[in-house]
Amino acid sequence: MAGVLEVKAGNYTVRGISVGGVYTSLQVPELDAVFDAGITLRGFAGTDNVFLSHGHADHLGGLVGLLGIRGMMSKPKPRVFMPKAVQEHLDQALEHMTKIQRYDLSVDGVGVEDGDEHQLKADL
Repeated sequence: MAGVLEVKAGNYTVRGISVGGVYTSLQVPELDAVFDAGITLRGFAGTDNVFLSHGHADHLGGLVGLLGIRGMMSKPKPRVFMPKAVQEHLDQALEHMTKIQRYDLSVDGVGVEDGDEHQLKADL
């Protein structure tokens, strides 16, 4: 597996790894955001906002691991922005995984549709 890459884009740092059809996970620390969780990256676990582009495993397959690490760090549940069509299914999957893992994997889920706007931080 290749290592995590980091690039600067203006005032932002983009860290992550992506292998098309296998996994994608990107972090922008300045936004306190992870974009897709296709693979569990321990360094991303402290991030409080997760954006899932769609429901395929290569974009959310690492979410359970990420949530487990957050639990070990005593972090509150993250906000997870996802397509509205995915939200109910992901909530159910996390409920089942909570039973299997025996620790809380719940998230503050936000189902979004085209054109929706949500405040990420006080100034954004």
